[in-house]
Amino acid sequence: MRATVRPDRSGTGLRLAEHLRCPAPPLQSPLQSLLQSLVQILLQMLPHASLHALLRAVPQVLLPGPRGGLLRAWHRAALLLAALVLSAGAPAADERIAVTRAGLEVRHGADPGAYVDAQFDVHLPASLRDAVDHGIALYFAIDVEVTRSRWYWFDKRVVDDTIEYRISFSPLTREYRLARGGLAQPFETLDQALGTMRRLSEWRIGDSTLLDGGNTRARIRLRLDTSMLPKPFQVSALTDRDWTLVSDWADLPLTAGDGPGN
Repeated sequence: MRATVRPDRSGTGLRLAEHLRCPAPPLQSPLQSLLQSLVQILLQMLPHASLHALLRAVPQVLLPGPRGGLLRAWHRAALLLAALVLSAGAPAADERIAVTRAGLEVRHGADPGAYVDAQFDVHLPASLRDAVDHGIALYFAIDVEVTRSRWYWFDKRVVDDTIEYRISFSPLTREYRLARGGLAQPFETLDQALGTMRRLSEWRIGDSTLLDGGNTRARIRLRLDTSMLPKPFQVSALTDRDWTLVSDWADLPLTAGDGPGN
C-alpha cells in the first residue's frame, strides 16, 4: 500500500520552514546585561568622548565567542580594565569648580614652615542649592599632595593632607553655616558662605625643609566629598553629574619667603 503525501495548504508548513531558515536572535546573557548597565553608568560619568565608543563596544567584545575560550575571555576583560583605568587617570575639566590661584611659600625665619594659599571658583548647580535648603549638608575637601620623584622607584609621597568644610542650613535661624573643624561661622546667604570657602590662606602643610632634596612637585584641588552624603545621595552621585564636583589638580608654584636668619 503506497502512502500519499498531501501538500499543506494551510501555510503552517511554510511558516515552520521560514522559522527554521531564520534562527531566533540569541538571548542576552546575564553577564552582558550587567556590563551594559555598567557601561551606561560610565557613559554618564565620563566627559571624554574618545572613550565612549570603546565603552559602548565592551558588552559585545567582552563576551567570548564559540572559539573564544577562557584565555580569550581574559584578554577581552583586559579591554574593560584599560577603559576604566583611562577614565580614572584622565582628569576631567569642570567649568563649575576650578583652582584660580595657588602658591606654596616656604619660610625659614619667624613661623617657619611650608604654607599654602589658594583661591577657588565654585558654582553650585541648582539641585545642590536646593538640597542645602532642605537640610542636606555639603562637604567640600581641599586636597594637597607633595611628591618627590625617584629614578629608581615610584615617586615618594611626602605630603597627602586634606581639610574639609561643611556647609549647612538651619531652618530655625534661617542661616547658612560654614564649619571647618570645630569652628563654625554663620552667613545670611549661601553665596556668602561659598565666598569664604573660596579663599584659603596660611595653611601649614609641613616644615621649612619640606622641599629640600629637589625634584619635588606640589599640587592642590577642591572637590565635593560625596562619601559624607546620606546613602541615597551617594547612589545618586554615581549617575548625576551635578553631584560630581571636582576640580583639576593645579600645581603649587614655590614662592620665595624670608631666608634663613631673617
